[in-house]
Amino acid sequence: MALEADGALRLETGDGAGGCPGDTRLWIFDAEGAQVAFNDDGGVGTCSLIDTDLPAGAYTVKVDGFGGNPLAGYTLTLGYPACGNGTIERDETCDDGNLEDGDGCAADCTIEPGCGNGQLDEGEACDDGNLDAGDGCSPECAFEQVCGNG
Repeated sequence: MALEADGALRLETGDGAGGCPGDTRLWIFDAEGAQVAFNDDGGVGTCSLIDTDLPAGAYTVKVDGFGGNPLAGYTLTLGYPACGNGTIERDETCDDGNLEDGDGCAADCTIEPGCGNGQLDEGEACDDGNLDAGDGCSPECAFEQVCGNG
């Protein structure tokens, strides 16, 4: 495979339906044949998963069964992690499936300051990660009187 630019790359073995068909091992080699990544059992079940950053260039991918055992069949998924795809990947703290600011998850997939984000931001007395009333921290991030707390 060839990467046109430096970037993040995700390779994962599986059965194509969210499961794992067998114990896989996964390698990435550079153009000179040097191993640049390896994984055994980092994915679902005993399947393999590699999340890595690679420079532009040519690479070879190898998949085999653990211990040289034959694989009945597998799917190799190649992806490029990206903010805004709805899946929290790599260095993201949130990913709500869009690149809009002001909805709790910023366009760079970091949690935005504000009440309900689970982080104590300036001007908040509490922040329990939700906007529910009656749980000790109000939807305005102020302490609430709750029966039994004095």
